Amino acid sequence: MEATDTTETLESEPQSGPYLRVRWIAKHFDVAISTVYALIEAGTLPAIAIGTGAKKTLRVHRDDFEAYELRLRKTPQPADSSAV
Repeated sequence: MEATDTTETLESEPQSGPYLRVRWIAKHFDVAISTVYALIEAGTLPAIAIGTGAKKTLRVHRDDFEAYELRLRKTPQPADSSAV
């Protein structure tokens, strides 16, 4: 699912409305934009596609983003077996 997000400016707070831009999500998590696209492609982070072809843009509903973030916070971390 190749898509682009042509937003040049990044805001510290999510934009108004129910949908978030891929770039904002990447900045929020401090990851590469390609990481967010990979999450969307894997179906881990639901998104909608606006438009068609190379010009299509992906947006993530705020509720889906918040649910994903909550799942991340609740995921137990494996114990470090090398710790003494």
